[in-house]
Amino acid sequence: MKCPQCDAELRKVAVAVHGATQKAVSYQCTSCDYFEFEPQSSQKVLAELREMRDSAFILIIML
Repeated sequence: MKCPQCDAELRKVAVAVHGATQKAVSYQCTSCDYFEFEPQSSQKVLAELREMRDSAFILIIML
């Protein structure tokens, strides 16, 4: 993949998100500060975080 800002090659990076077991895939430019996240993996991470938040909320209510 090429960077839309400077036309350099984008590097694929697995990004760890605090509180999630899955990683989001990011494409980062090696020359400038451009980056973007792959929609599928970031949606999975967001869904996991929402599920954990909802589970914690239910646990608090039960206490």
